Amino acid sequence: MEKYIYRPVRFYLITFACTWFWWLFAILLNEGTGLYLGMFLGLVSPAVVAVVTVFTSKNKALINDFKKKLIGFYRIKPKYILIAVLIFAVIVTASIGTSVLFGGSINQFSFTEDFSFSIGGTSAFLTILLAIMAQLSRQKFDIFIMN
Repeated sequence: MEKYIYRPVRFYLITFACTWFWWLFAILLNEGTGLYLGMFLGLVSPAVVAVVTVFTSKNKALINDFKKKLIGFYRIKPKYILIAVLIFAVIVTASIGTSVLFGGSINQFSFTEDFSFSIGGTSAFLTILLAIMAQLSRQKFDIFIMN
């Protein structure tokens, strides 16, 4: 089996540069479609860099491992999904609690009549999904792990 030489510093530098390039693009445009496009492209940059890194490696074992992990997500144990949801709930509760401690309204803990969970005009679900993609690029594809 071929051994792949991991280059974590190069990966992180490219990821950082690509992410901030698009976020600065969004900041400069500051409104409209360009703003959301820049935010989106910045958010998916780590995943794109990971995929490009894997496929440009020309290492059959690494590419096959990537494909296996990409279609093997069904092997995730339900208890880990539950743990992830609970951790997210704890983080949100702690964030709102901190806000209340600094003078925010206690009404932040209440449910609203309408679905209002959005960030920057986009669904929070989309934002969370994109954040998961970014984490997959770092953890699931083992881009930065050194052997």
